[in-house]
Amino acid sequence: MQVIQRYLFFYSIAYAIIKFTGEKMSLVEKLSTIDRPRIESFQNGTAETIKEFYESFIEPRLPQNIEHVIKWHKVLKEYVKKENNVLGFRTGNVRGSLRRGWETITNDNYSFFYTDNFFAHYFFKLALDADWEPNLDEFYNAMRSKDFPVRFTYFMGSEDDPYEKEYASFNVKGKNPGLNTAGYKLAHIIDAGKNYLINGQIYGQTELIEKYFELGTPEDWSQDPVTHKYCRKNFKISEETKALARNIAEVSFLRMVHPMNYFLSPKTAYKGNIFNKYTINGVEKKNIAEDELLISYVRQRFHERYTVGGVDYFQDFLDLIYPVEDKINENGNTVINIKYSSVPMGEKKQKNAKKQVTTKANKPANRMSKNEAIALFRQQGYTNLNNSNTTFSSQNSNNDRYWANPNIALLNSDWWLILNDIDNCRLSLFHIPAQTITEDLVVVRTDKPDLIDIQINYDDTEFTDSRSDIPFATWLETSIDY
Repeated sequence: MQVIQRYLFFYSIAYAIIKFTGEKMSLVEKLSTIDRPRIESFQNGTAETIKEFYESFIEPRLPQNIEHVIKWHKVLKEYVKKENNVLGFRTGNVRGSLRRGWETITNDNYSFFYTDNFFAHYFFKLALDADWEPNLDEFYNAMRSKDFPVRFTYFMGSEDDPYEKEYASFNVKGKNPGLNTAGYKLAHIIDAGKNYLINGQIYGQTELIEKYFELGTPEDWSQDPVTHKYCRKNFKISEETKALARNIAEVSFLRMVHPMNYFLSPKTAYKGNIFNKYTINGVEKKNIAEDELLISYVRQRFHERYTVGGVDYFQDFLDLIYPVEDKINENGNTVINIKYSSVPMGEKKQKNAKKQVTTKANKPANRMSKNEAIALFRQQGYTNLNNSNTTFSSQNSNNDRYWANPNIALLNSDWWLILNDIDNCRLSLFHIPAQTITEDLVVVRTDKPDLIDIQINYDDTEFTDSRSDIPFATWLETSIDY
């Protein structure tokens, strides 16, 4: 509860300032500070039943201003019906076919783009903070002008998908709302990617995209001579399918972004790291976010939560999105004995333990040198590492961060980063291809602007740089325990 109290304190301060000044925050202003107040991480915890987990973990982390969420419901319900609006699909993210942030203009007075679950993070944070009053016209204009961010830029672009960032016409330079870096997964109740019940048949979004909104090839997009942005124009939808296609686009958008359609859970297992584990009927599981019993229970609780003045707004939302009927009816008493944590679970070694490094010098872990670390990875086959293209940083014992000041010129070359986890005697290797991170995204030292100021958080599975909010986990190659 300490995290929630602290969050509510910052929220109350922000609300008081707005009330005192009499000025309303614009949506663009709010989006520019969407990472504040910061979503804080959570402590290790347990719960015996689904109901206990919901009431102790999920409910306190939902938007507490119910009326605000209902206002969002009304705005989004109207928005999807407006002419010339912009709708998004949570798809198009298969390696080799990335299309995140690409614009397609249809012959039916609306445009669409492909994206992923990060787009929904903005809506959750907007609903959670409740310091921007949902306004249909302002939201519509932000989507039309492409000021509403659809992606965090440093995730975009790779050797396999060289066009993705270049062709993105929407804003991909948004601030990180901070859900993942705090240890959370944004879990949808009605999945945005599957179980669309249409005319008695169940479809997945991939199937619907192939049928009505195909990905196409990069050659289908061309650069507008006026805006210099890439666009696929006059995307043709046949007359006999226009009405259904439009409705599917609306439903897909609502499922992905609607604040009544998700909740926070501990992260799922990633690269061998486990953040929650629980047992049902003797079977151990590690992904509570997608457990059908939990989702059934949350779905039932949301009917209660969002019934105001005799109106069940959650049911009103469900009526819009082709949901499959919930036939489980979980009552919350199922025993799960869940254990969860915001950092990888397991026995933590003693702080700064003097475990011996397996090197010729047999030095303590906190004396591991850059050359020794490079040598260990070269033995594993990473022969292209050298002193000039590699940055090395050991965990700082005073504030649990990895500090480094690489030259900014490294952003334009193949850059390797090694972090030395002293507590766990582990070296982590990151490979950042040239120009994956642009200069405008990093923070440089004020006294030496040719040097990047990196301060990566320790015990953060995303390896987030606290100065720029860049999660370096995106480029994690491998780790070595020594």
